[in-house]
Amino acid sequence: MFVGSPNKVYIIDKVEGNSHQINGHPVFASIWYAIPCFAGLLLPECSHRDINSRTATPIDTITNAFCAAGMHFPNNSFAVFGGNSPIGPGGNNTATGLAQDPTYHDYDGGKAIRMITSCDGDVSAAPCNWYDQPDGLQMAKRRWYPGCEPLGDGTVILMGGMTQGGYINRNIPNIDAATEGGQAEPTYETFPPTGQAPQVMEFMVKTSGLNTYAHTFLMPSGKMLVQANYSTC
Repeated sequence: MFVGSPNKVYIIDKVEGNSHQINGHPVFASIWYAIPCFAGLLLPECSHRDINSRTATPIDTITNAFCAAGMHFPNNSFAVFGGNSPIGPGGNNTATGLAQDPTYHDYDGGKAIRMITSCDGDVSAAPCNWYDQPDGLQMAKRRWYPGCEPLGDGTVILMGGMTQGGYINRNIPNIDAATEGGQAEPTYETFPPTGQAPQVMEFMVKTSGLNTYAHTFLMPSGKMLVQANYSTC
């Protein structure tokens, strides 16, 4: 969820069997309008939406954004990175890659990059709709619960996370602190991509696989303070 303008809140949620439909599948995202239509305020939206009605307009997304990370950009765009495998009823993982769940019709969100620009145009068309393509813009690595932080040059660093959905990915005995048997993702990459392959972030190795939603803070020096597990660097 993020505020895209003084009048709009954008919500993108996990895949589930919601009763409302859009383009043949349950709705996973919406825009909540909070437009104060006082007397004399002549806005097109005021004819059917006001702050008291709390109106939500469905907006289409097709990859599973459960446990993704999001970040604003200076041009008023917002990006959502990563997520979960496609799921069906009961939350069961049903497919990977370009395969769709046959019931909810969602795609794998593990590498997905979704983008939207807050605007007053038609929400069924770009750029006012989500860019969300399972075979389009993607991260180099699968990331479930990744961390992200904007850098001083306008790029965003994406770090850590898990390779698949799950709540605890530390094995006992802990004989593989780097990847926890392929469950942890100890690397970082940047968006927009620079062409450099993802690099191992030694701090994520030291946290022994507990790499989810690292707390990140860009400092005035240009360095970044990162916290994960019980560790800080």
